Amino acid sequence: MAGKPNREILTQGKRYSTKKSKQHRVEEVTFDKEKRVEYLTGFHKRKLQRKARAQEFAAEQERLARLEERKKIREERQGRVKERLQELNSNIPGISDDESDDDK
Repeated sequence: MAGKPNREILTQGKRYSTKKSKQHRVEEVTFDKEKRVEYLTGFHKRKLQRKARAQEFAAEQERLARLEERKKIREERQGRVKERLQELNSNIPGISDDESDDDK
């Protein structure tokens, strides 16, 4: 059995490789000089755009952090007010009983 090698049998040798190369062939390559110049000279511009976007993102994150901090402070104050109100109501039992009767 001194026939063809296994690879040649499976891929059908040269015919397979030429068929594959023709499948991905590019018909014509054209260069747009303006796009090329834009790409080559645009590195700095794109870098500045990335930097500006990063700064905007950081500013937005700071704003959201400030809002969250204010919300926490507001909640803490409301909690202290409620605690103080409960403390005052427990010190003066007559007032808290009258208020609860009026609500019903």
